[in-house]
Amino acid sequence: MTEYHGYQKFFADLKRRQVFKVAAVYGGVAFAAIEGADLVFDAFGVPHWVFTFLTAAILLGFPIALVLAWTFDRTPAGLKRTEPAESGELEAIVSQPPSKRWVAGLLALVGTLLLLGAGWLSLRSGDSYDSIAVLPFVNLSGDPENEYFSDGLAEELLNALAGIAELKVAARTSAFAFKGVNADVREIGQALDVETVLEGSVRKHGDQVRITAQLIDASDGYHIWSQEYDRRLDDIFALQEELAGSIVDALAVPLGVVEARGLYLGGTSDVEAYELYLRGRQRWATRRISELHQAISDFEAAIARDSSFALAWSGLADAIDALAWREPESQALVPRGLAAARRSIALEPQLAEGHASLGILLAEFALDYAGAEESLRRAVQLKPGYASARHFYGATLRNAGRVEEALEQHREAAGLDPLSGVIQNDYAATLTAARLWREAAEQTERAIDVPQPDPASYFLRMTSARRFGLDASQAADAAEAWARMWGVPNPEGWRVVGAGIVDSTQRSAGLEELDRRSAGVDRGEWYRHRALAELWLEYGEHERALDHLERAFEADDPTLVTIGIDPNWDPLRRNPRFLRVIEALGLPNGYFPNR
Repeated sequence: MTEYHGYQKFFADLKRRQVFKVAAVYGGVAFAAIEGADLVFDAFGVPHWVFTFLTAAILLGFPIALVLAWTFDRTPAGLKRTEPAESGELEAIVSQPPSKRWVAGLLALVGTLLLLGAGWLSLRSGDSYDSIAVLPFVNLSGDPENEYFSDGLAEELLNALAGIAELKVAARTSAFAFKGVNADVREIGQALDVETVLEGSVRKHGDQVRITAQLIDASDGYHIWSQEYDRRLDDIFALQEELAGSIVDALAVPLGVVEARGLYLGGTSDVEAYELYLRGRQRWATRRISELHQAISDFEAAIARDSSFALAWSGLADAIDALAWREPESQALVPRGLAAARRSIALEPQLAEGHASLGILLAEFALDYAGAEESLRRAVQLKPGYASARHFYGATLRNAGRVEEALEQHREAAGLDPLSGVIQNDYAATLTAARLWREAAEQTERAIDVPQPDPASYFLRMTSARRFGLDASQAADAAEAWARMWGVPNPEGWRVVGAGIVDSTQRSAGLEELDRRSAGVDRGEWYRHRALAELWLEYGEHERALDHLERAFEADDPTLVTIGIDPNWDPLRRNPRFLRVIEALGLPNGYFPNR
């Protein structure tokens, strides 16, 4: 009598209990159901999570069906527990010719592979993404004047998506760094640390607009979703919400009760006012003094057309803040900016932009740090992905001496806007305030490696050269780069100033050059007085440093809010002249971490 192995009897028992048959039928039917549902659901616009749920349920049902097939047998009297095999029954099945014995097994294998393949593809296509970069839309209108409109639409969509707590959205500075750059989407995803990229185009003609948008998986460059919209301009607001909703559905983000139409706040129904607002935001983004003046005019014109346009009031406040920071005589506009920010909040209390605008102005010009913290914290709560709000909230916490909390906010802001020179530099400044020298030195290198670095990054490297462990050549390079970016005459002459900070053999030459550069600086040039004060301080010339500090204070230098915790000023913390400035500004006098 032939002896059979245990596995042969096991497979024979699977056939006897019709498990192979159930697997084949279930797999084939399930495959057809998944593919059919994919087509039907897509045609009727059913949310993808419904399809994902159905697919998961079908896949989970497969092993359950196999267990039931093994356990129960269908009889004329109904389902009954399958009886054990009779003596010799399994041996008889095993002894059958292979062509007869394994047909059912092969069909079961094919059915299982079909089911698993369909399930994997459907679930793969329904992957949940939690990060996105919205690139500037390409202007196909043939009129360069419409550039603001295509960029503005992308920026408004970006700002709306930033209001979703579960979604990381690359900030404007970083996303727009790729404008006009022929970069591979995978390269963009890696640079911005996002999983998806949205790109599109805008063709505007008269009162008609055509928008094409496509969402791309940044890991492999494959399209997740694409759509084309043809609308009248007076439907542009509904179109924005529709576009945001489509992207949210495609990303499969677990939004809970949040809906796309709740992401757009503080808008207007006046198309011309909206276009003026977009133009103003584009000019504000340049941070150039001439453009900032024009931005103020654009926002004021938008408000004149619709006084309830909350976003335009916030834009006006931001433009005034940016201008007052760069043009001392424009600080007279600050009360107007504060009023605009408060008006924005009064019109739309849930508008994160309005709270951020108020907080920035309170911190930088009103010296109301408690009020600034409250406003900026509210802005972050309302829009967690708003990089600028986190950036300024972190700066306010840092300047108030709460450096550890500031580090958390700046770390988040730097992740949201990795190519922003200003944000990356401020993160480095906060690391410096925390006396984390190695991390701060590494962060300044990242800050100067972005496409448009902040001049302050080079200045921080120069004045912190000893603490960062830089050599004379590195300090000299930083000094020249800073002077060149500021437009200072003969920037090469500053090299010896930087080198003299760390190299005693060049100290005399550095002092001589610094003395020459300090002569004749106008009292109103607060930004130069602040810089000269820090450089004299690095050379150990405390009285010369205090002379320039007091002149910067008299000129209402808004950057002095950092001196309370900036380690560069530690040598003066007990000096009466320094203490008078600190007390007048209401700043802490030093930061001493518990390390």
